[in-house]
Amino acid sequence: MDETQQVPNQIPVTPLPITTPVTTQATPTSKIPMIFITVIVVLLGVASYFGFKYYQHKQDLTQQPAANSSDLELSSSAPIEEWKKYTNTKHKYYIKQPKDALVGSFDARSALFKEGIGDEDQLDILLSSQTELFKNFIQIEVTDATAYKKSLADAVNDIYSKQKEHFQTTIISELIPLKYLGYDGYEYTFTGQAMVALNWGGVVEEGEYKVRIFEKDKYYFAFYSRTGEIFDKILSTFRFED
Repeated sequence: MDETQQVPNQIPVTPLPITTPVTTQATPTSKIPMIFITVIVVLLGVASYFGFKYYQHKQDLTQQPAANSSDLELSSSAPIEEWKKYTNTKHKYYIKQPKDALVGSFDARSALFKEGIGDEDQLDILLSSQTELFKNFIQIEVTDATAYKKSLADAVNDIYSKQKEHFQTTIISELIPLKYLGYDGYEYTFTGQAMVALNWGGVVEEGEYKVRIFEKDKYYFAFYSRTGEIFDKILSTFRFED
């Protein structure tokens, strides 16, 4: 055999290591889930903290005792002459309330009370520190009768019927016609925890309430309040300016 035709010796080929690229690619990839998990844990911790604070705040509000009858009697113990006077220049009326009462405007939609001089067409008087809930309150609401497009009788019968049929109304009186300061109107009382009014409806504290509505100069004046001596005493100071 001719030795010159022998196949040259093959050089052994060493396979390229595959560990290096896997290692270099896995390192940054493995850090992303850890960072993601860390961020989630931190966010959950923050959310839990503020969630607990919010729950605690709501608990504090609901656990605050509402003003009881003795508190209200103490609040009104000063002579009426020493009470604060609120005057509504648009509708030309005034009313007095104890010095420690809160006067302002209550938004039924947001359930927030804005302390101040009240709205031109709505005044709220609160006789307790519960400014985020309807408790121990009087509301005076004035509605343009021509814009409401219902007669006084129809408007009152409408809300009276809805209040009577409401599932949270447990007791309701008859609808009583009355004369208030010489003006024609109606009155009724009910027990429950939901109020149906001319321009709003909402949850109130369980209790007995009085609704009184009368008409003057094509405006409906509606009073909504808890029943009780102090509320009658405050409402007795309502007068129109001469």
